[in-house]
Amino acid sequence: LCGGGGAARAAGPVSHRRLPGPRSPGVLYPSWRETLANTNPWLLGLAHILTYGVYVALATWSTTFLWQRHGVGLEWAGPLAALMAVSAVLGRILGGTLSVGRERTVMLVSCAGAAIFTALFPLMPNLASSLVVLLGLGWFASMPFGAVFSYIGKLSSSRVAGRGLAVINFVGNIGAFAFPPLVGYALDLSGSFILGFGAVALVGLVGTLVLMMRLPRPEART
Repeated sequence: LCGGGGAARAAGPVSHRRLPGPRSPGVLYPSWRETLANTNPWLLGLAHILTYGVYVALATWSTTFLWQRHGVGLEWAGPLAALMAVSAVLGRILGGTLSVGRERTVMLVSCAGAAIFTALFPLMPNLASSLVVLLGLGWFASMPFGAVFSYIGKLSSSRVAGRGLAVINFVGNIGAFAFPPLVGYALDLSGSFILGFGAVALVGLVGTLVLMMRLPRPEART
């Protein structure tokens, strides 16, 4: 790992495993223990939770919300809720372009934007404003997709990046599994979407603050 010769000697020997096979003769790779001890994949996984996880939560509940809150028939609620996917596709495409050299900034802005739009969604007074917020949410939740998975290569050496991607996917999927039931439980508990979406938004804002303080810049390569 790249961390300075003196620092490496001070920390003691590092556990590596020699991978067999013609494609990697003599190449030393970090152990899984060393990869999991690296905080960078976990932080990027958190960014993935706060964007991809939020997107899955809203995609799961937006049809029901439009039906219950605004009285939209199910024959229209589904297609209208699917508009979020349109902005998500555009956000992912343009986000990749915007992220070049600005991955950290794009991730922080996107995480904060997704949290804010999630909080606003159940507060909108009419269908038109709800759809505008839904489109904005799809944009912010999808814009940093490329940045999340490319930034690990800037923060970590190529020997760590592959396993780091696995950690990012694992952590991000936790949010995709956890957020939709959280909204549903809050809906059963309170009879309102405000509590559930508000809880997801609160997690998003706190997580964004954690990323602002802990997510390193590319020069802090490990």
